[in-house]
Amino acid sequence: MAFPAAAVQHLKLLNNALISQAQPYRDASPIESEKVGSDKLFELVVGLAAAQIGTDLAIDPPTHSRGTNPDVEITISGDRWAFACKTPNPQVIELAARMRSILKKIEAGIGQIRRSTAQYGRVILNQKNVFDHGLLNPSEPYVVGMNGRKFTYYDSQGVDQILDTWHRKLCRSLRTETGTHERSDLCDDKVGCEVIGYLE
Repeated sequence: MAFPAAAVQHLKLLNNALISQAQPYRDASPIESEKVGSDKLFELVVGLAAAQIGTDLAIDPPTHSRGTNPDVEITISGDRWAFACKTPNPQVIELAARMRSILKKIEAGIGQIRRSTAQYGRVILNQKNVFDHGLLNPSEPYVVGMNGRKFTYYDSQGVDQILDTWHRKLCRSLRTETGTHERSDLCDDKVGCEVIGYLE
């Protein structure tokens, strides 16, 4: 597959952005342009993943974007899909306030999808700033590889279980702290109720 032309502008951000989508802002460079670039690279990741299964990829421009459109649109099996890519702010510490902050991101994504001409859409939440990265990097036990490097996890099922448990906990907290389970306006036939969690 050829590299999608729609993604070229995002690719140019590699020179001045935080490339790792696994690195939380609080552990990363405080330079605002690098944070913005990192968010735009998340859109690139989603766009390139979508391009593997769809056609006619469109990615909202990384510069001069108004934030009113879905970040990624693509045609999958004849249907037009829209994906709103959101990265929560890590500065909000208190649980209820953090959940309200995440809900605002989700609501913004839902608005972008509804304003689009796509038939279907989902919000994709980059969890790098809210995930407890210590869960995947405990001090012990280590597994020592052949080259002497230490690996914390070698069983991908164990990692998948940790991530699944974390995502369920986040969704539970979101419902409990914001009352989203009582709201019928968040999803419909166009915007599904599922928020896709992403963590690199």
